[in-house]
Amino acid sequence: MKKCRVWTFVMATAWAGALAAQGVKVTTVEDHDKAMKTISSNARAVPKLLESGALGEVKNRYVAIREQFVGVEGFWAAHENDDAAMLARNAIAKVDAIIKAAEASDRPAIDAGIKELVSACAACHTKYREPDPTTPNSFVIKKGVL
Repeated sequence: MKKCRVWTFVMATAWAGALAAQGVKVTTVEDHDKAMKTISSNARAVPKLLESGALGEVKNRYVAIREQFVGVEGFWAAHENDDAAMLARNAIAKVDAIIKAAEASDRPAIDAGIKELVSACAACHTKYREPDPTTPNSFVIKKGVL
């Protein structure tokens, strides 16, 4: 009986991990906005974590960011915007590099990866995002994009 419980736990954990690897579901503009805000809040926490040497937590933040970007890529793909989906995939690749660097405790590679991710985000924001007139320091999808 104990083996059955252990096996059930192992399978449930593997299933949950597989779902998490797929990212969050982003289907509406509101979901997209929430994903972007989650990415931003995680990214804003990173400088202090780097300063304190908490590379494991840096990795966790970027794993969370990756999940959001996977959902964002799916959002753009569902809206048949191949360019925006490609920009999201590019961001995912940059995040993957940061995660790998954090796992290796390679601070210079983390710093370089963050710079590349910021550039990837800026490329998408330039084409598809504009400042939210109702919320300072926030963005919305540009009118006419969807």
